[in-house]
Amino acid sequence: MTVLLQGVPSGFAAQLGSLPDGAKLLKTSTGGADFVIAFVRCKADVKTMAPSALSAVVDNGLLWFAYPKKSGPLQSDLSRDSGWEPLFAAGFDSVAQISIDETWTGFRFRPKHLVGKRPR
Repeated sequence: MTVLLQGVPSGFAAQLGSLPDGAKLLKTSTGGADFVIAFVRCKADVKTMAPSALSAVVDNGLLWFAYPKKSGPLQSDLSRDSGWEPLFAAGFDSVAQISIDETWTGFRFRPKHLVGKRPR
């Protein structure tokens, strides 16, 4: 598995711990990533980071965007329902949402043609 982390806030990488055996952390978004997580704080960040995240993840890969919780310490103009237009316009749809910690919410996206289909 190849992993790409984008926009990781300082100190957050320590929370992740080590990667599973066989996983490789990519340094650049040149493509071929099985798992991408991009940390964004506002709609402008989504617009800026979406192209590289989308080009980095493989077609049936795991694409997550982490954004500030409404109840958390960071202010944001993002919500579950607003700010994801660049991803929708690129043919992706939101499929899952999770709480990462007290600050961040994770939002998973998949290509629309794969939504509702089980990964192989």
